[in-house]
Amino acid sequence: MGKFALEIACSTEYVKQFAAEGEDFRYYLKIKCSQCGDVSERFLYVCAAVTVPTKTGRSTANLVGKCKNCSREWTLNILPESIVPFKAEEEAKGDGYQAIAVFEVRGCEPAEFEPRKGWKVASSESNATFSDVDLSEGDWADYDDRASVSLAIMELTSRFTKR
Repeated sequence: MGKFALEIACSTEYVKQFAAEGEDFRYYLKIKCSQCGDVSERFLYVCAAVTVPTKTGRSTANLVGKCKNCSREWTLNILPESIVPFKAEEEAKGDGYQAIAVFEVRGCEPAEFEPRKGWKVASSESNATFSDVDLSEGDWADYDDRASVSLAIMELTSRFTKR
């Protein structure tokens, strides 16, 4: 069993913070088999609100799968207490990466993350929030009418670090 933190980095303008919105937020991941090293061809999604039984039926996981190459079974769980927003005030610290979620895995490891829709962005200049934001292009922009400023998230990148 291992734990991997999903870390993201980006540049922001007039953004206080942004976060995965709700328990039903879908994290899109490519999975790497820890036995043979094969990486899934397509993105699979995992959601904290969904649990499925493992093959043995003695436990559950947020995502259960099997390697297409070597048939090894694997499980992945989101640690709910680890889900935190990306805070713009922290982006200049260190290398700019911030952990936004931690995954507990058995038989696999997360290999790649694709941010899609479902993010909630808060303005740094007013109490305005923007829901269901799509970050699939790595960039996003909108206008905060209350503060008369343009908000932006730019050059979003991600990585996984072992915990």
